[in-house]
Amino acid sequence: MLKNLLKKLFIKLAKLLFNLFFKINVVRLDRLPKGSNYIICANHSSYLDPPLLIIYLNNEINFIAKKELFRVFFINFFVRLYDCISVDRDNPNPITLKEAIKRLNSNKIVGIFPEGTRVKDLTRSKAYPGVSVLAYYTNKLIVPVKIEGNLNWKSEFLKNLFKLKKHNINIIIKEPININEFVKLKYNFDSINKLPKEKLKDFFQDFADFILIKIYE
Repeated sequence: MLKNLLKKLFIKLAKLLFNLFFKINVVRLDRLPKGSNYIICANHSSYLDPPLLIIYLNNEINFIAKKELFRVFFINFFVRLYDCISVDRDNPNPITLKEAIKRLNSNKIVGIFPEGTRVKDLTRSKAYPGVSVLAYYTNKLIVPVKIEGNLNWKSEFLKNLFKLKKHNINIIIKEPININEFVKLKYNFDSINKLPKEKLKDFFQDFADFILIKIYE
């Protein structure tokens, strides 16, 4: 009960602050699946990204977050409040994905940044296959989300602040992706269950790359 009250309080306060200094435009909110959970998959270039998606898309997203955040004073409180899943980026292990799969199978919404870290230079952008593994074991829809205006937002924000102008951030929700439809298109199999095991490694990377393309297009 207390946890839910704290969540609602944070959402209200954070939304008030965001709306005071930013103009947040959410495009195609209607594309979020209704009546079922899903995997949110977004680009990542700012610390603003997770709170933006929680506040403006769904208050119950369980993000996969680097373990270092669980040790930072103040931030530690929020990553635990919103049930984030810890990941060790230097020494990845199956525990993180198993926990994310468990959450998805318990009808939770899981958020993941397929690039694995904040990306400032798109020429260095690379998708990691973790999101493919989640979709493979849960058969949940992937919802690609593109966040615009979050790159170098600090300098732009200050410029606009002196002009008494709000900084624009766009959250664009793309068409949800069904893993089985991708398998049919790319591998010519009716469903993911019919894909030969020896093709899985290639599939995981191919699907992650496809999702990243959909995010940025």
